[in-house]
Amino acid sequence: MKKTFSISIFLSLLFFMPACGGKSTTSPPPPVTVQSITVTSANSMVYVGVTEQFTATANMSDGTIKAITTGTWSSTNQTVATVNTAGLASIVGSGTTNITMTYSGKSGSKSIRGLPNYQGTWTGNYRVDSCTSTGDWATFDFCSYLPNGTIAETNLILTQTQDSVSGTFFLGTLSSTGTGPVATDGQLTFLGKITEGTTSIDAVFILQSTTPGIITGSLNQLWTDTTMSGNAQLYTTIISLTRTSPVPNEAAFTRASLPQNPTIQDLLKALRIR
Repeated sequence: MKKTFSISIFLSLLFFMPACGGKSTTSPPPPVTVQSITVTSANSMVYVGVTEQFTATANMSDGTIKAITTGTWSSTNQTVATVNTAGLASIVGSGTTNITMTYSGKSGSKSIRGLPNYQGTWTGNYRVDSCTSTGDWATFDFCSYLPNGTIAETNLILTQTQDSVSGTFFLGTLSSTGTGPVATDGQLTFLGKITEGTTSIDAVFILQSTTPGIITGSLNQLWTDTTMSGNAQLYTTIISLTRTSPVPNEAAFTRASLPQNPTIQDLLKALRIR
């Protein structure tokens, strides 16, 4: 009996020993790690030649957000934008790119689009490359007034909101309003229509600005008249348009002073052909 009692006491003491002075078995908290990266900036569309500041934050495993002051910035398309070590992106061309921050094994990015700045007052000329005419326009011999190589004036007064452009265009002193979108590659298709008396001129500007302050492209014109059959079409090249003011200036150009029912000769004279 004594032997059985001693073994019972020993086992009881052995069982309770950890509770009487042993170390705690509580596990330490897991380390806080980066779960994802968020990249932000003020704008999603930025004009060529302008900079955009990007910032990045880390979303941590404990639910907190940490500002990132180190890490690596990069641009997926450096023909559109380059970015320095401080997250300052320089827009160098038209198109889209992702500005990315890589930190602690995680990456986050934001897409940004570079596009030309077409806003402002523009002055320039275009050159006639070819002319075709049909019906009464051919009988009138319209193209003899605008042979290949003819130089004439064109001017634009444009307002731009991101990738949408509107404003006034001038063919010499003839003028009207137009609108158009800026494509991802930076090309602006600007459409407008001049109507004087019974004659209308549909103008299609296909414009590009790879150098800030300079526009190149083409200007095609479709001439029609409600009293004439057929039409006349002009295909022209814009020699250059130079921005003379960064803001629209409606007083920059003189509108035509024409008779109530101008003739085609009146309109041709208003083109300011050289």
